[in-house]
Parts: sequence; C-alpha cells; structure tokens
Amino acid sequence: MSVAQGNILDIEGAPGRLSLRPALKLAGWNATVVTNWDHALRLIEREHYEVALLNIDRPGRKALEMCRKIRHRSRLITVMILTTVDDEVHRVEFLDAGADAVVRPDSVHELVARIRAVIRRSQMSSINMAVPI
Repeated sequence: MSVAQGNILDIEGAPGRLSLRPALKLAGWNATVVTNWDHALRLIEREHYEVALLNIDRPGRKALEMCRKIRHRSRLITVMILTTVDDEVHRVEFLDAGADAVVRPDSVHELVARIRAVIRRSQMSSINMAVPI
C-alpha cells in the first residue's frame, strides 16, 4: 500500500458512474466521493484537498459554473475536469473557467498519472512563486 499522498475530492456529476475511489485509494490518496455539487462546495470551504475532480459525462453551463465556483472557493486546489467528450471548444471553456486540466483518460492508470503530473506542476509553481528574486 502507498503512503498517503493527500486528499482528493471526486465530484461525480453522473449518478451511477463507477467510482474512482478504489483506484485513487490504491494510488495512495484519501478520496472523498460526493454526488451533490452544493455539498462539494461546502467541503472545499471546510477541508483541504489537493485536487477536485469534476467527473462529468457532458460539458454544459452547469458544469462550467461549478468549475468557476470551485476556483472561486479555493485558488490553491487543483481542478481537473474528467469528461468523455473530446471537444476543443469545451476544453477551452473549462480552462478559461479555472480548470487546471481537462482530461479524457483511457484508463485509470493514465488518470492517476495525470493527477500526479498536475499536482507536481502545481507544487512547483507554488515553490517558484515563494522564492524571492
């Protein structure tokens, strides 16, 4: 079993979708899965999460607004959009709304690797901002 790498909030936008929690836990993260978006926003205000995964089937205005709300609640959290739609317009909209990454992983292993990469970049960015010039 891996050493805990931090906390991930998996926000499921599609009820009945297979939970990512077992794979995230196996990779060493403490994963909290929620299906209620308002509850997710309250958790983000109260708890510390390295990553918020907004796991949606189809991009839409509601999902874009949720992305903006997450970013508004916390500038420090890494926001990743997981979607089955591979459309440049939607990817750009989510990035402009505050997402750090929009991914369509083909496997759980790829998803875990992408999460590690996004967290690594986020941590390096924080370190670079803290170093005086």
